[in-house]
Amino acid sequence: MFDLDQLYKKYLIYRFKKLLPLLMLLFISVFAGYYFYSTQFVSSVERKEIQKESQETEQKTQTQKKEPLKRKKEPLAEKNFSKQQYYYKFFTLSVREKNNAYIKKMQKRYKKLGLECNVEEQNNYLNLVCGVTNRYEEYLKIKHILQQNHIKYYVVKKRPEDIEKKKKVEVSQSHKKSIKLQEAVQSERKKSSVTKITHTDVDIKQLQKKFSQHKNYALAIRIAKEYYSQKEYQQSLTWSKKANTLDRKETESWIYYAKSLYALGEKEKAIKVLKLYKRFASSKKVDRILQGWQNDK
Repeated sequence: MFDLDQLYKKYLIYRFKKLLPLLMLLFISVFAGYYFYSTQFVSSVERKEIQKESQETEQKTQTQKKEPLKRKKEPLAEKNFSKQQYYYKFFTLSVREKNNAYIKKMQKRYKKLGLECNVEEQNNYLNLVCGVTNRYEEYLKIKHILQQNHIKYYVVKKRPEDIEKKKKVEVSQSHKKSIKLQEAVQSERKKSSVTKITHTDVDIKQLQKKFSQHKNYALAIRIAKEYYSQKEYQQSLTWSKKANTLDRKETESWIYYAKSLYALGEKEKAIKVLKLYKRFASSKKVDRILQGWQNDK
């Protein structure tokens, strides 16, 4: 006996196989139609854009034809303005200060070509300037020489008004600097007068009281300096020794101890003290003092 379900399935497969070519043709025709429609739509959009661009270019050309005289006159006016209103400055070379010999060598070489060059300093650089002029004919002449000899350059253009303004600014700045210097000198004089007043026995006594309350190196060395400035070398000797016992690594206690000895006439002992310090530490200040004492001999 035949199984009806299996026969029905075989029948459906058979029908599907027969309809498959038709379905494939239908799918291909739909896809082809969609592709053709989309390409036609895109081409129409592109045509419209091309037409717009062509119209815009035509309008531009018409406007250019209408205004040819104005465009010719404008650059001529600019040229005349540049001839009359500008200073021209030719820069040919820029090197660091350490290359001074090289820039002088190039200056001599350019002089043989007929160029008068000067060296200008600016921010740790040396610039070789081969021409400063406000005459357009001379500007063209310098330019021709540079181009003929294949020399690289750049031109700085400035109006006469700008140059005058710069000079005024420089004058005002120099005036301000001189005022500041005068003020600094006056303030230093005031400070020196104040220090002269404060270098008294009263101040040293106050420092000694502070030291008795709180013993530290800074107070001891300050008292030693005060006594040394007042030429009380024995007191300076004792206080520099106290400072040294509090901190042996600090240089000033050694220096003031030795200087006090030297001032008291014990020169050889003073030199020995500083040479002893040099065994375990190095100090340029100590070297200078020793050299000065050796020269005094």
